[in-house]
Amino acid sequence: MINKKVLIYNISNLSEARFCAGMGVSHVAFALNPKDECFIGYSKIAEIKNWLSGVEIGGICTDDNMVSKDIENLELDFLVYPSNLESPVISQFEGYFIKEFKNISDFIADPGAADLRILKLESNELADYKPVNSDSVFILTDWNTENLALLGNLPHNLGIAIRGSSEERPGFLNYNNTHDILEFLDDLE
Repeated sequence: MINKKVLIYNISNLSEARFCAGMGVSHVAFALNPKDECFIGYSKIAEIKNWLSGVEIGGICTDDNMVSKDIENLELDFLVYPSNLESPVISQFEGYFIKEFKNISDFIADPGAADLRILKLESNELADYKPVNSDSVFILTDWNTENLALLGNLPHNLGIAIRGSSEERPGFLNYNNTHDILEFLDDLE
């Protein structure tokens, strides 16, 4: 079982969501913006959510106009939002917020931004990253089998964020990269 916080972004189908939950992923998130290419519809998100257990389930807000009854009715555990937005204003939302930063300077300048934070790094920035208060941080990068070795140099309690896969066509999903990353994390323990 994976003992590291792992967030899988842009879950697009039940098979992927169940695969992630079964592998011990701590957080999964769905695109909530109908304009997003990964958006699968609120009713589909609710349907998938009902099949999952043992994982925190959230959504990704990408603009200020995301406030909607549909999102509130999903009863998500958390919402992810980009650092260029203020905290999403959802009156009945009782979960927690995860703020995503696209660069280190903004990340450092805003330490109390949200309950959890995501820092997007380029692969070449990973080796030089020195985390501060890593309990509340996920690192998002283009994880692959080459740069995963750098995880050994980062604090154990630092989480990672991974972009989900997309179906090639209904019923056909390539888990290879996600599977390889999760297997690597499982072997780290």
